[in-house]
Amino acid sequence: MNKEKEEELWKDVRMYKAKFKSDEYFEHLKKFIENNDYDKVFRALKYSDILKEIKEPKNEECICKFLKDNEYNIREKKILNFFTNIKNKKQNRRKINNFLNEVKILNKVEQEIIKLTEENISKSDFIVFDICNYANSLLYKMGQKIENSEMNDNLDGIIMILSRFLHDIMNDKKKIFKYKEDKYKENNYIKNTFSFYQDLYNFNYLKSIWKYGDLEIKNNYFEEIGEFGKNKTISQIPYLEKKEAKIKEFPIEIMLCSQIKEYFYSNDLGQKYLNIPIKYWIKVYILLYYLLLQFKDTILIPKYKKGEILKLLENMDKKIDFSKIRLPKGVDDEIKKMLKILFSQKIPNKYIEDILNKFVYNENSKDLYTSPILKFEKDSINYDVILPQVFLRTDHSRALISILSKNTSNDLQQKGDNLEKYIFTLMKDAKIEIIKNKKPEKSKRKEKDYEIDLMYIVNKELILVEIKTQKQTEDYNDFYRVSLKELKKYIGKFNRNINYFINNEREDIEKKIGKYDKYKKIYVSNVTYSLNNLDDVIIIDIEDFEENIKKGNYQFNNITELKNEKIKNISSLIEKRKIKFAREYSGILGYTTYCIKNFEK
Repeated sequence: MNKEKEEELWKDVRMYKAKFKSDEYFEHLKKFIENNDYDKVFRALKYSDILKEIKEPKNEECICKFLKDNEYNIREKKILNFFTNIKNKKQNRRKINNFLNEVKILNKVEQEIIKLTEENISKSDFIVFDICNYANSLLYKMGQKIENSEMNDNLDGIIMILSRFLHDIMNDKKKIFKYKEDKYKENNYIKNTFSFYQDLYNFNYLKSIWKYGDLEIKNNYFEEIGEFGKNKTISQIPYLEKKEAKIKEFPIEIMLCSQIKEYFYSNDLGQKYLNIPIKYWIKVYILLYYLLLQFKDTILIPKYKKGEILKLLENMDKKIDFSKIRLPKGVDDEIKKMLKILFSQKIPNKYIEDILNKFVYNENSKDLYTSPILKFEKDSINYDVILPQVFLRTDHSRALISILSKNTSNDLQQKGDNLEKYIFTLMKDAKIEIIKNKKPEKSKRKEKDYEIDLMYIVNKELILVEIKTQKQTEDYNDFYRVSLKELKKYIGKFNRNINYFINNEREDIEKKIGKYDKYKKIYVSNVTYSLNNLDDVIIIDIEDFEENIKKGNYQFNNITELKNEKIKNISSLIEKRKIKFAREYSGILGYTTYCIKNFEK
């Protein structure tokens, strides 16, 4: 394998786990060891899910032996000597001892949680409805208003814990839960069951922090340190802030249309995602919201016989009269047009049924956000159940966008095309002559995958722009994939393409938009990065690009200073929050993690 392919291989964190203990793995690890780069060795071990491979390590010899026994070239004893060599220096000794201590304690905590869970939790179907009922009641007791970001995180936690419970209970053969009400209602068993899953959920989150970021133990808590978690939070804040403003100001119909328009960079409701026009996705979601709104002030959970939800939504759709819908002030004309299309056209029954089927929770479901309908069976009768307090409190735009953003190549390409068209329109409005989607000239078509999304010239400077739509990050794995794997890959390809066109097609470029004596490279993404520059490419988000073009800063002068100020302002919205386990495990009470500051909504 050549060096370039090898580097590309190890950019994918999954390879560390897939190739664990292989010759390739130890050859890769040995390079770090030979350079005495223990931080990279530890990170490689973390990526390899070392917690699952080594149980209860007592000291460094355990990991040394583990590595030595699996090293294909034992004679060199590089790995065996590694820990001894780096411990000669005081700071090295401290770091390796901290790492080994983290492994030991994390293993102990995980084993205690799993042991207690297995001893205390029944896998019977019959507790499923009671657990759902308990979670529904918890959300109801939180009150109808989410006053701040901490309450919002707690709400999200309850929904994700319940999702984890359902995922563990469900398997390939069990797609319908048995329904039996009140067997454990209001007793400690249900409360304890939920608390064990709460600890499992929180511990898995803690493991993600450790895998991708860094921890230290302080006052019986693991504390998140370092830049990875902070940068993940920075990437989330601009997106969440815009969404919060819309949720606060507008009802669900307007908020969903606005979010969909912004996320997909288009107001074309006829575009299809998962082979269904987007307007029908939005409308079915809104109709479900209307259906469950009657249960807003109660802990009751409605049960619908097979096909009943479909009929109810069909009838509701027939009765909606757009002319009687009063829109609040401040709604722009494009959103009004979208709403008119949405409510003036009835949904074909086929699409309602297709969408409802895609909303059913099964063994492949991500969570209750994307799959809110649960299947229950009682006395040989099947029921569809949607938990009202879960659905009504759901982050609706997150749920719908997550459903519509499944990685089908056509759908992702469509969203990318929408963003490019949006930017091309922006340049047209600024009256800037551009080359869009530049490909090699016909005589050089063998270089078929070489392309630059946007080129233009200002003051004899050629501006080359790469436009990418990426998944908004929800967790540490998302952020690793987007910020490290995807970003490096895209920028590497962008630089390759630029080198080709600068070296081979300068004459054609100058013929179309003018002569230049220097050039600048800009990478534009819908995701916000704290990183300013990578491999001589300036990295900005779509809001930065739009703002600078509208202000006439077509060359992006002083963009580093402007972005640094923006990231500084975003960073001021970050704080650490303490997450406490329901019970103590090996002296550990919980952990602290980076989060969005507890601002008032």
